Amino acid sequence: MDYIYPNPAKDQVNIELDEYYPEVGIMLYDEGGVIYEKRIYHHVKTIHLNMPNVSGVYQLIIKKNNYSKSHLVIRR
Repeated sequence: MDYIYPNPAKDQVNIELDEYYPEVGIMLYDEGGVIYEKRIYHHVKTIHLNMPNVSGVYQLIIKKNNYSKSHLVIRR
């Protein structure tokens, strides 16, 4: 299970993956569907993701090994 903290966040969210993956996709959307971040990471277990400057609720999607999971992240 992945661990995302802090939530609510101010400037940055940390994503602790349950293990190392050869490839991990991260996408961050706002409530209107605007993509703020779309990136591929290779051979990582921890990801530090900068949050947009606008407060609100964001959808964070983590894709790994043909599996995707959606999380809500609040930006203060």
